[in-house]
Amino acid sequence: GRERTEVARSLIMHMTSQRSKKKFPQLQATWELLGYDAPSTVEVEFVNGKQKRFLCEHYSRNEMQDIIDVWQFEAHMEYMKEHSLEKDDDDE
Repeated sequence: GRERTEVARSLIMHMTSQRSKKKFPQLQATWELLGYDAPSTVEVEFVNGKQKRFLCEHYSRNEMQDIIDVWQFEAHMEYMKEHSLEKDDDDE
């Protein structure tokens, strides 16, 4: 196999663990490990339907989590802007 595939396996185990499912009940994680010589990628689809992807083989699990945390924060901020209690009814 390719180098650093253990990081991808570790991420899969983390995302599908009971602890993660309990902490993030809306999280739906799917994965596929393929046995060919291609770069490892992570694809993320948020609840709002937006999708993001990155090559992960050069990152540690913590570095990948940092990337996804930024995406998650941006999605949260977008949601808060769209669903603000201070938003005027005329803005819709």
